[in-house]
Amino acid sequence: MAIVSYKTYEDYCFYVSKKISEKPKQIILNGYIEENKDLKQYFLREFKKALALDYSETEFFGSLLEVISLFKEQIQRQIDCENFRIKIRLTETKGSVNFDSPEAKRLIQALTDRLKQIKPEDEFLELSQISQHKVNKKMPYVDLLSVEYAITQARIEVLSETTISKNNLSLKQSIVLKDFFPDLSIQKIEAIQKKFKSKGDQEIAILIDYLLEKEIIELVVNNKTGKSRASFYKLLKEDEFKNTTVFNRMFIQGTNRAKFTHNDPVRAEVNKTVDKLL
Repeated sequence: MAIVSYKTYEDYCFYVSKKISEKPKQIILNGYIEENKDLKQYFLREFKKALALDYSETEFFGSLLEVISLFKEQIQRQIDCENFRIKIRLTETKGSVNFDSPEAKRLIQALTDRLKQIKPEDEFLELSQISQHKVNKKMPYVDLLSVEYAITQARIEVLSETTISKNNLSLKQSIVLKDFFPDLSIQKIEAIQKKFKSKGDQEIAILIDYLLEKEIIELVVNNKTGKSRASFYKLLKEDEFKNTTVFNRMFIQGTNRAKFTHNDPVRAEVNKTVDKLL
């Protein structure tokens, strides 16, 4: 057991507060005092702010958990202090002249029982000391664990979203034009690409619509699987960085249906060309 080298508990609190980085400590205290109904969402919002300032997930959540670790260290120090004081009383009582008296025996038993009863769950942090008297509130140990859990859950969500984004990016990067044509030969796919690669956005939009109508290509509206019209467009053009803003305006919103009617002369020409290639 560590022997306390500080004159008072307040001295120790001041020492610990000086060890803790001010910004992450303030984020935790603000969350606990003002946002404790949904702490996970609070820490996610704070992470977005940190992200905008170029702080990484490791830097942000690591600094918060470091503060939690120091808070736990302080709780343990309080327990050590209490244990030390009780053991000193026991030593003094057992070494006294009247150690065998009924009163001394009762005191020894009470002190021994108290030693067994000391546990973190009964401790709390004096936030006024930690915040240098800016916050006048106590944080029970169980609340400290709740804050730690919220930080951990927020971090897990961030890491999960990052992993999904990386997987989707990897999937998109691995997509090839053949993936859009499950039943068409390479020769016919290459013929379509050769014919339409240099065409304008209107022609390619109609091409997609017609191929979907004939159930020749597989396409999704969202971009999560990588088989989107934007991916198809870039692969057809063989230009990974091709801007698709104007191209996307050729479609009815939320669909892969081109805006051009069957009476449109350009559509008729595109359909005729595709039929010949197939």
